[in-house]
Amino acid sequence: MEFRIVHEGSVKLKVPVHEKLERAMPVFYNVDKADDRSLSVALLRCYREMVGRDLVACDLLSATGVRGLRLACEVPGLRKVVINDVSPRAFMLMRENVRMNEGCLRCEVETRNEEANRLLWTVGRRFDYLDVDPFGSPTPFLDAAARSVRPGGILAVTSTDTACLCAVYPKTCFRKYGSVVFKTEYRKEVGVRILAKKVIEVGAQHCLALEPVFAYVMGGSFRVYFLVAKGARRADEVLGSIGFILHCERCLFRRTAHLGESPEGRCQRCQSRLRLIGPLFIGRLCRAELGEMMLSAATGRIRSLIKLIVDENAVGTPWYYTVSALSSRLKAPTPRMDSLIDALRQRGYSAVRTHYDWAGIKTNAPIEEVEGAFGAAG
Repeated sequence: MEFRIVHEGSVKLKVPVHEKLERAMPVFYNVDKADDRSLSVALLRCYREMVGRDLVACDLLSATGVRGLRLACEVPGLRKVVINDVSPRAFMLMRENVRMNEGCLRCEVETRNEEANRLLWTVGRRFDYLDVDPFGSPTPFLDAAARSVRPGGILAVTSTDTACLCAVYPKTCFRKYGSVVFKTEYRKEVGVRILAKKVIEVGAQHCLALEPVFAYVMGGSFRVYFLVAKGARRADEVLGSIGFILHCERCLFRRTAHLGESPEGRCQRCQSRLRLIGPLFIGRLCRAELGEMMLSAATGRIRSLIKLIVDENAVGTPWYYTVSALSSRLKAPTPRMDSLIDALRQRGYSAVRTHYDWAGIKTNAPIEEVEGAFGAAG
């Protein structure tokens, strides 16, 4: 295996040279996730400022050690960062990268070479921040992960199982995540919300409330950060934001339904059959206070992404519209995005771009008003 030296954030790393990422690789480094790791640094800095105490963090599936090392070098107020990988080759590379960055470490870094679940069961509830970033689905790690974060801590979960969550493989989605899904123009957000639902359910089984506080899509991965709290009542409150989306493929009408409702089978607009998506998390995916803190501290490209996430969270709907879907439905030319947003705002509705799709618009306007604004903007 060939290696090269790279710089990311404040760290210097020895990483393998490869043309593409594959599951069978003993260790890999994904340069395209540098911004994702920068967001981890930004969020943990803000969280540390909010809680005002020293923290213990863990990068559970660390590969080269890059995420854990960036936390250890760039986040003040950490007491220890544990970086772990089951691969012996990854473990040796992690140790080498730790030695290479000894001069910039702000805290102790502990390297481990264990199967992820075994490590979590061994250490118990000791982490203030736990990062689960696997190649594929995180579901094999969720039970142990949820129980390894101290109350008041943060659990970060990534899925690169995006084809499954975006309805390319709906049967697989139902098997892994327990949700029914089909292709819509807002399927990326649906995928993030199904992932959030699955993590919340696993935590609730142990009377843990896992509240989503920041979530996004970046490249080929979905990522959600959860604030962990203890108690059946608090878990029930978070479960109260799990429900369904009822979607009309003919006229683009959609609405939410909470668990326990008996949703109607026909679209109230065109009387076509409504299709059910879910269960999924239908509440807000970003805690406003944390988002604003991250926004005030961030710079460069990640600041633009945080701004989009904060703005679209304020709208509150668990879907978005794309101009291509609207154009196809109305058989009309596509207007400029800014003109459509302005037209919706002039009608008294919230409307912003969404980070899920650059041709998508988040709005709380009903579909009739969206179509009216579409015509006015054209």
